[in-house]
Amino acid sequence: MYACVSNDDKQSFEDLGFQNVQVIPPFLSWQKVECPTGVGSLCLFHGNLAVPATEKAALWLLSNVFNKVRIPFVIAGKNPTKSIEKAAGLCQNTCLVSSPSETEMEDLVQKAHINILPCFNKNITGIRLKLLHALYKGRHCVTTPAMVEGTGLEEACHIGTNSNALASIISQLYYLPFEEEEVKLRKRLLENTYNNDKNIQTFIDYLW
Repeated sequence: MYACVSNDDKQSFEDLGFQNVQVIPPFLSWQKVECPTGVGSLCLFHGNLAVPATEKAALWLLSNVFNKVRIPFVIAGKNPTKSIEKAAGLCQNTCLVSSPSETEMEDLVQKAHINILPCFNKNITGIRLKLLHALYKGRHCVTTPAMVEGTGLEEACHIGTNSNALASIISQLYYLPFEEEEVKLRKRLLENTYNNDKNIQTFIDYLW
């Protein structure tokens, strides 16, 4: 039996001729949606800033989105490159948090009013853990089509296809409280799919 973490990966293996391919979602440390309602205080982009794709996304946001909106913007993650440090220093209303602890990162995700997570890789595989983190713990989530394609989580995100669209969405959301109805939507989309107890039993049943 071949176990994949997403339906897209399952389809790819089946297209290659593999038999008995099953989807087993990743086992997450988050098991309850615990999003704060109301209004947060910043817009957050987070990730491993030493990874080229994440660096590219951070620089793109600084050059193309947050030069259009005047709200507090925080970039947080491991090992930011010199390019990110320089660009963040030149951008008004921007703060760079270098290599925060797990507790500090959790605090930032929950304090943010908007978690912004663009993705430019059209061939992305696997599951988007940054996106799941934001949906389990944060308020509004803004992203691009490639980040949510095939996840079934589109309904829980605000999706923009270019820099102008993302800037417009951010400007509107920043003054829009995050409501309990949106928390309920995330619970419906996430808590059954990523239930560790259920999924480990499914995995055992496949194996034996």
